Amino acid sequence: MPRNIPIQLQEALRQDATTTCTLIRVDPVSPGYPSYGAALLDVPVVYDDGAGVLTYHPIIGAQPSTLISGADLSVAGGAAENLFPEFDFPISEADVVAGAYDYARFTAYLVNYRDLSQ
Repeated sequence: MPRNIPIQLQEALRQDATTTCTLIRVDPVSPGYPSYGAALLDVPVVYDDGAGVLTYHPIIGAQPSTLISGADLSVAGGAAENLFPEFDFPISEADVVAGAYDYARFTAYLVNYRDLSQ
């Protein structure tokens, strides 16, 4: 899947200081379980990626792995660890233990959290 970087965000990234963060959307493959949004930031971010509005909850200390990308800047693969916080977690432990989020798909977004229109 190619990376789409809007012109306004490209211009914001050229500035000396930026207000960007990574948002990670986790979509379970098992039907009936909710999507989960994680923000690598200290405040929640409400963002509509085209699949619907989702609140991305702050996950302090989480680190996605290095994403592998192709020459056309498409993402070829990746993994993530520690996406779920130990406390204040909107998904039940029973769902996690039952495997509802095994093999979940995730999408990472780089956004300007001060201007989500970019």
